Amino acid sequence: MFNVEDLTLHQGTFETPCLHFDVSIGTQVPRLPPLPQSHTDIEAVMDDEIVSSSHNGLRLFLMQWSGHRHYDASWIIKDTFRDLNSAVLEWYLQHILPESSGGE
Repeated sequence: MFNVEDLTLHQGTFETPCLHFDVSIGTQVPRLPPLPQSHTDIEAVMDDEIVSSSHNGLRLFLMQWSGHRHYDASWIIKDTFRDLNSAVLEWYLQHILPESSGGE
């Protein structure tokens, strides 16, 4: 058993874990339209979710990367998605999440 006195402050950096998942056969994943105005390594947005905290919510996107297997997909935050390809993010928010209108 551990006591509170056994805890120490973490001194390193924190890397967001890559969550592996299994996509069942027949799962329909919406593919993104071709966007000639910008290059992207994003093949598809597999899922999205809002993670709540005591301060606010954080929208995460599960990304399937071009040239990688489905289990290499990883979660990124909305700001990272915007930095990678803001046009794809806006398309996703308007066509897949029309009720969100991109806001948290």
